[in-house]
Amino acid sequence: MPVTRRQLVTLAAAVPVAGGLLAVGAGGTVAWQWWDRPAGEGLQRLASDEHAFAQAVAEAWMPHGGDPPISGAEAELGHFLDGILAGMPPGQANELKLLLQALDDLPRLTHFAPYRSLDLDTRIAVLDGWLHSDQWLLRNGILGLLSLIGTGYTTHPEVLEHVRPLFRCAYGR
Repeated sequence: MPVTRRQLVTLAAAVPVAGGLLAVGAGGTVAWQWWDRPAGEGLQRLASDEHAFAQAVAEAWMPHGGDPPISGAEAELGHFLDGILAGMPPGQANELKLLLQALDDLPRLTHFAPYRSLDLDTRIAVLDGWLHSDQWLLRNGILGLLSLIGTGYTTHPEVLEHVRPLFRCAYGR
């Protein structure tokens, strides 16, 4: 049976993901324990540690003190992401949650701690490394997450007043 180009591309994409899962733990066992975890208290879809990871990424990407001065964490972008997941079909939401959990655990290999527990300067450096990684799956995964978080940030009421003059149409949450 001949191998198609699509099958080859799929296999090539699966190798780094499988390798990453094996490096983090027992492969399928790790993925299974991550799958469809219950929502944390006060959350609709995200587990507490997934929410903390989203908050940590948001703060590292948009730390306090810029213009506008509100940080990504202060804008509560973890709750914004939780709302997005609540509106998704369950399978897609679980896949996004799996991405959050994999990214949160990735620094355990180099920093011996999950991303959410690293100090701000280290989180900024790790995030920059992910954004400039040679691994396109990692780069695209974090870019997709930042796209969702960025939407929440630009529609936050405190940020909206700074962004609104840049656009003719009005928008917001």
